Amino acid sequence: MWLTFYNLICVHVGLGLSLLFLLIASTWTYWIWRKRKSMKLKEKFSHENGGLMLQQKLRYHRGDAFKIFTIEELERATNNYNANTVFTRGVLPNNRIVAIKKSKLVEVSQIEQFINELDILSRIATEIAEVIAYLHSATSMPIFHRDIKSANTLLDNNFTAKVFDFGVSRLVPIDHTQITTLVQGTWGYLDPECFQTGKLTDKSDVYSFAVVLVELLTGEKPLCLNKT
Repeated sequence: MWLTFYNLICVHVGLGLSLLFLLIASTWTYWIWRKRKSMKLKEKFSHENGGLMLQQKLRYHRGDAFKIFTIEELERATNNYNANTVFTRGVLPNNRIVAIKKSKLVEVSQIEQFINELDILSRIATEIAEVIAYLHSATSMPIFHRDIKSANTLLDNNFTAKVFDFGVSRLVPIDHTQITTLVQGTWGYLDPECFQTGKLTDKSDVYSFAVVLVELLTGEKPLCLNKT
């Protein structure tokens, strides 16, 4: 009788362990299947939305600071796209504030246009920034341009940016970080602090460049007198 009872317990324990193993194996298999399915869907959506083209752009600009963010990272950065606009203010995990542009285009030709547009705009912005950095730190005497704006930026056939019009620029002694001068520049791009104090610093050009960046992203002029 005890042997029969012991055998019965062994059978039940064996069945229980077998069912537990089967449940774990089934759950693991289902999880792997779901993960592979999700990866295939992501690859499909990436291909349909210009992912391959974007990867090629990134390889071309391998030396630059480009990064592809996941949907989850973008949702966290924008608080689940809380603003119903083309541009959304986002905060990255390193607390860096960025502007995130959303594409609502669905046709392949429009997707390619969207990616090309961002690529060209990023190159233009980078080249203008490099010019400003060169003027401020790579010349024998620092040069403050004083009138950085989109109208003073020329583009060649390859969309390479050239900054010109140094008519109001100033040479700055190496041992100086600022100079006091008459306020000159263009409304909308003019550094408010320089306008109020008459003190010109390298940050004045940086402010004007920031206005140009907003103009590149939005397509809007810094001042529009026709709007109410």
